[in-house]
This record gives sequence, structure tokens and C-alpha cells, in this order.
Amino acid sequence: MVDIQKPVLIIEDELGLLNAVRIKLAKENFPVLACTTAENAEEIMKDTQPALIWLDLFLPGMSGLEFLRKIRNDKKWEKLPVIVVSNSGSPEKIRESRELGVDTYFVKADWRLEEIIEVVRTILLSQK
Repeated sequence: MVDIQKPVLIIEDELGLLNAVRIKLAKENFPVLACTTAENAEEIMKDTQPALIWLDLFLPGMSGLEFLRKIRNDKKWEKLPVIVVSNSGSPEKIRESRELGVDTYFVKADWRLEEIIEVVRTILLSQK
């Protein structure tokens, strides 16, 4: 087991996936905060410094890309590790996400949850 102090912030509107990610990370002793909208994530980030953000692009209200642009324009968050986990394999969305400094872009249909969690684990452990 590891002991990471800062939480992973999951921004995912697919509740089944959100809960599965939360459970898998909690089993490994990673603290987790989760929400289904970018607006809720903004509220959480007023009081919390996440270690990493798991970001879906298709969210109700503010899109994941809008949220990503917003945090990258803030000095406090410009280097925060972000992985995008999206249903979209659009080259344009992938390009824009990479230009905004995401660590990894996953198309949900192409990856098993365990593989994505392994990347999250690697990023988190590299911060220790």
C-alpha cells in the first residue's frame, strides 16, 4: 500500500465508471474526490490541491476541454497532472488536449480500466 496525501480528482459523468475508478483507487490507498461536472470540480479545487485529475471531456455544462483550458490559464494549476479519459477519439480533441498539457489521453473503448489505473498509479508514485 502507498500513502499519497493529495487526492485524485475524478471528473466523470458516467456514474458506473466513476464509482469503479473510486473503488479501485481507494483499494490502493489513494485518496479520491469525485464529481460529475466541471463546475463541481472548480468548487472542490478552491479548497483542495489534487495530485492528479481524471477528466472526461463530455460533461454536462462546462466541457472537459473548457475546464482544462481554464485550469491551464491559472499558474496554480498549469502543471497539475491531468489524464483525459473520453469516449472521443477525435484527432482534434486529442491534439487540443495534448497542447493543453495532458499527461495521457485514453479513448475509453480502447483501454481496460486496469490499464488506465496503472498509468494513474505510475504518475502518482512518481510524485512521491
